[in-house]
Amino acid sequence: MTPELATPATGPTGHPATPPQTWQWHGDRDPRLLIAGQSNRIVFLQAYNQKLSNVRFAVLHHSAAGFQQPDDSYWIAAAARDPSLPLVITWNGNGGGPEFAFQSPLPYAVVADGSSGTHSSEGVVPAEMVRARLSSYGRSLGRALQTMGRANTFVLGPPPPKTTEWMEQWMSNSHSLVARATANGVRAEDLRIAPFELRRTFWQLMEEVLREAAESNGATFVPVPRTAMADDGSLRTDLSATDAMHGNAKYGALVIDALAEQLGVRGNR
Repeated sequence: MTPELATPATGPTGHPATPPQTWQWHGDRDPRLLIAGQSNRIVFLQAYNQKLSNVRFAVLHHSAAGFQQPDDSYWIAAAARDPSLPLVITWNGNGGGPEFAFQSPLPYAVVADGSSGTHSSEGVVPAEMVRARLSSYGRSLGRALQTMGRANTFVLGPPPPKTTEWMEQWMSNSHSLVARATANGVRAEDLRIAPFELRRTFWQLMEEVLREAAESNGATFVPVPRTAMADDGSLRTDLSATDAMHGNAKYGALVIDALAEQLGVRGNR
């Protein structure tokens, strides 16, 4: 199904905020929910194209092939759409995924400040140090929210980490990953996926960073629905895309339906 193209968004002066061929709303012509953001917005386009949700929604994307990262013109276009509609931002919360996906040669644990824990055989990294490393994601989110200056805006938490088994299968099939590792002097056989508990800790800290950025800039943070997670807190395998971080179209539909219920959106197709 080809997404319907809504009327191009206009800026404060009534003129197009960016050329129509660059940013356009894809989805229902009369949406009740708006989605904008970085790479995770793709799963919502997929959910719409595959008719997996009855919620009337639209996603701010572009008409050209490939993927374009949002710039200021993107956020201005997002803010220009009807402010009475809830706008949900999918931020780059899983951007730190590759950075923290692999096991360090020196095992370590992340602990709360002031706690050394019982990790006698591991190094210890304070949680605040990890938060500082992730703080750039919060700052960039804050800048986008300030550019929009829009009420009725929500920030969606990033997808939870995937199981170690899933990640190992992904790694074994990722030729580009092996090539990058080799180019940086790392043998493919030395690559190890970080323990799930450690990756979950990074994800939880990322959520904290994004929540603080959202709330300090007038937006509301909305975590991923618990129904998208397995019992251990990992992303359900049936909702996982084939890469290391993203969900699939079914994930997009589940999240859309949960958002509609949580935000009191009415008016299905």
